[in-house]
Amino acid sequence: MRGFKKTTALCLAVLLLAAAGCAPTVTQPTAPATVAITDGGETEYVIIKPLSMSDATKNAVKDLSDWIRNQTGARIKTAFFLPEGQTRQIVIGLVSEWSDRYEELKKLSEADWEISLRDGGDTLLVTAGGGDSLREALDWLKKESLSEGNMKVKADMNQKYCAAPVIKSLSPADGTHYADCDRPSFRLRYVSGYGLETCSAVVDGAAIPCDATIDGVVTGAMPGLTVGEHTLTVVLTDKGGQSTTASASFTLTGTGLNAYRGEIHSHTVESDGQGTMQDAYDFVKGKGVMDFFCTTDHNYYYTDEYYQRVQVTTADANYEEGKFVSFYGQEYTSRVEDGLVGHLNVYNTPHVYSAVRLHLPDLYEALVADPDAFGQFNHPGQSWGDFDDFRYNEAADEKMCLFEFQQGEGALYEERFVYALSRGWHLSPTHNEDNHVKNWTESNPHHTVIMASALTRQDLINAIRLNRTYVTNDRTLLIDYRINGEVLGSRLTAPEKLHVVVTLDTEREQGLGKVTLVGEDGVVVAAQECGRAKHFVWELTLDPEEDYYYVKINSNGVWAITAPIWIEQADGLTVADITQAKSGAYDLMRTTVTNGTGSALHDVKATFWVDAPDELKENTTPQRIVTIGDLAVGQTAELTGQVSLTRSSQNRVVCVVTGTDEAGRRHSATTTARLQPLIITETAFVSQSAKYNFIELYNNTNEEIRETNLWLVMMNVAGLFGRGYGDKNIPIRDVVLPAFSPVVIWVKKPGNELTAADFNAHYGTSLTEGRDLFIVESELEPYYNGAPVEWAITTSNGYELLGAHWNYDTQRVKQSQPGTSMQYALPVGPSRYLTAVGVNSEPTPGILLPGQVPEVMK
Repeated sequence: MRGFKKTTALCLAVLLLAAAGCAPTVTQPTAPATVAITDGGETEYVIIKPLSMSDATKNAVKDLSDWIRNQTGARIKTAFFLPEGQTRQIVIGLVSEWSDRYEELKKLSEADWEISLRDGGDTLLVTAGGGDSLREALDWLKKESLSEGNMKVKADMNQKYCAAPVIKSLSPADGTHYADCDRPSFRLRYVSGYGLETCSAVVDGAAIPCDATIDGVVTGAMPGLTVGEHTLTVVLTDKGGQSTTASASFTLTGTGLNAYRGEIHSHTVESDGQGTMQDAYDFVKGKGVMDFFCTTDHNYYYTDEYYQRVQVTTADANYEEGKFVSFYGQEYTSRVEDGLVGHLNVYNTPHVYSAVRLHLPDLYEALVADPDAFGQFNHPGQSWGDFDDFRYNEAADEKMCLFEFQQGEGALYEERFVYALSRGWHLSPTHNEDNHVKNWTESNPHHTVIMASALTRQDLINAIRLNRTYVTNDRTLLIDYRINGEVLGSRLTAPEKLHVVVTLDTEREQGLGKVTLVGEDGVVVAAQECGRAKHFVWELTLDPEEDYYYVKINSNGVWAITAPIWIEQADGLTVADITQAKSGAYDLMRTTVTNGTGSALHDVKATFWVDAPDELKENTTPQRIVTIGDLAVGQTAELTGQVSLTRSSQNRVVCVVTGTDEAGRRHSATTTARLQPLIITETAFVSQSAKYNFIELYNNTNEEIRETNLWLVMMNVAGLFGRGYGDKNIPIRDVVLPAFSPVVIWVKKPGNELTAADFNAHYGTSLTEGRDLFIVESELEPYYNGAPVEWAITTSNGYELLGAHWNYDTQRVKQSQPGTSMQYALPVGPSRYLTAVGVNSEPTPGILLPGQVPEVMK
């Protein structure tokens, strides 16, 4: 029925413990009490349904509504929320606002469903883990529970159906090729309503152990295997006696990886591009240059059915194993309801994501639950959003595999790539043209290279999941990058030394130029001049000082960036986030360093660099070197670096602490901060109709600032940074900001006749117009009180200096109320977003609170 054999198990009883799932046997009450949901005639009932449903599920809901109406004569409405004053409802699907068991019920597998009565009979909750099972539940409700003439169910209704264990994914997948590997491991993800009882695994008929069964994951190691084809079979049995089997055939090739070229982000007439999907495939395949390709149209143009019929079917029709690989995917496109999220591509899934207008954590959760899907952060940065400042989500880390570069070298993209890595994401680069016209893969020479064992869809997907990609503008460039024999994308655990080998080949007459090895926070670790050589092998041995290393070429007309190789180890040398203080003409960078290495460290020093975000290169002269000397085991030392910042723009400060242990091994730790000349310290801007909306700005420099070219930009949709969206831009003109002082910008609608005296009377302040109170007239577009909103300070050319947002809490908590304010402090680390320190606070225009701004030392 769903691709596996299952045993039906209907559990009719009170099932309250999620951990226990469904009990295999139950006792049915002899004469259960019933509750009349509708009594026929004049009774009014509301069916609550999710914002987005497949066509098949919509039809099932309509059939239920029509059935109740025909059988009972009740008045039935359908809605997305319960109208005021209405009490009786059937809730269809997983609707969090109406289920205090939301967290429990969302763990249902795609084959499980549950029907329960709540609120003394006023609410009937029908939920399931998938569309097919939801329709099964609705069908069961009609056939088994509802009687003609009156709609009655048991008073203790808690009907639950548990399927056999559902296998969400198995690695290796069928058709996988392994290079240079004779002992592959396997990993299986599953869900089970009953809970897992046993697991057995067999390779080529020989049993192998299942090492772990934790949190829906089974892992195991295979024995030494020979070159050739092998078969893995895994059987899961749940506590109800139901079993599920999964098998995969895989091949050990015994050879190295191959470089396959292509792009995986472009558009067609199916959204806002030109040409059909087949036109795109014909164009790319006709050029005969690319090995793989994918169109990813904006998915708010799609329903599930249309997406499967057009995207999936067209991609499948153009797939030629060993010759050309086509993927199917979609571009999740954030809307107002999503906040300033950005766009990301979701690949290898039959489902449409953005129609539900998911908040970012919900999107990650859906991605994790989608067994074969993987994702890409599209064109990150200030133009389209940066995914809640790349807030790390551990569960989604293995799913979000890719980071997209665009438009040539893209220095800003590399800076955001480095930042995303520093947040904890394991990402490898892609380069895509994001074509909207009929020049797919041909608008510029930049492209993506995937290092895989064979040109099959599954092998390329496996390589992407392993972060085996690099990007380049040289369509002949081959990069073989390894550390201790492990290829790009690998994760090395606590190596003593790093033996780095970078093998480069090109057919370009100009040769390779210079290659660099880049570590944490963009710090160049080493560089090698290759000149006009077309073939070069660079070898070096390093201490494992950095959390990751990637290879970069940016000279002689060649540009390339590889995936990192991560060094996962408990080094023990740690450095805290940088805090800032002011002293005269200098800025003091304060942090602490702790020696947790287990050995005394000698020659410990901290080196401070200050730069624009994309300019940290080798041989850059540091602004300050602070000598710490010896650091005993467990000792923490405070350190301060005195640096000089640029007053007109943001500054990135990188602090690298190094030391040598008793055995002569070097240790290193890095921390980064982004510092701003101007800070938004408070905003009271909740309502369009409010008469006293204001923004409080703080001059974070030791010099008076007279601004004539800044803008305050209010955004409630991604992609508006400095783009001149009329009334959303508030010019800061003729505003004087004294050193180390706040000023208040009162934003009034035209026609507002109130004066500075009225403002002071309203807030109980004594501000002076033209000194610490400035009045700006602006007709802002209305927005509702619960909308996600961001304030940004931008320059006249649209470059954003920093941002502060509210109603952007990722758990959808409304953060602003009329008559209150949001209060902010400097960003933590390299983030460009200010830190909220006061939510729904009492407005204090012109008054700074402790901790909002750096300490000023006289």
